[in-house]
Amino acid sequence: MPVPSFNWDVVARIERLPVDTWVRFNDVTGDMSIMDKMHSANGPNTDGWRLLKQFDNLFWFCVAQSSNQCGNPSFTLFSATSVTTGTWYHVAVTKNSGTMSLYVNGVLENTISTPSFVDTNSTDLLLGGNISEGAYLNGLIWSVPVQEVRQIRFGSETRVFDADAILGLSLR
Repeated sequence: MPVPSFNWDVVARIERLPVDTWVRFNDVTGDMSIMDKMHSANGPNTDGWRLLKQFDNLFWFCVAQSSNQCGNPSFTLFSATSVTTGTWYHVAVTKNSGTMSLYVNGVLENTISTPSFVDTNSTDLLLGGNISEGAYLNGLIWSVPVQEVRQIRFGSETRVFDADAILGLSLR
């Protein structure tokens, strides 16, 4: 049974790349969202970004333009690494003025020209799930470098945290 993802009230726009984290999978069946700013409670967002393990067991990082562009090679970075269970992976995405790059365990695996996209910060950063599609992570996320966390909502309960105190999350 999937556990609902944590809903972070943060400011984490794409301009703030790099996105980087450590992730380990207990199971690799299906899509699993790692970090998601592309969907809201009202359905697919027309802007933002996602880092996920896709059904093909590759890491994907994608951005949106006027719709969800995940899978479109002009908007998606695909890893060469195929994930397995029980292994820690360090996944990072960097961006400069002309390119976006995906690294797995410190190795450059894909680079594309930075597409025209929008990140208006109109949706919360979700860890381990996606509101409109589920895609719950069955595994662990460690060391999400988000420095502007103000609060975390667990259903209807809200807790305020010091961002420096949040180091790792276990999502099963």
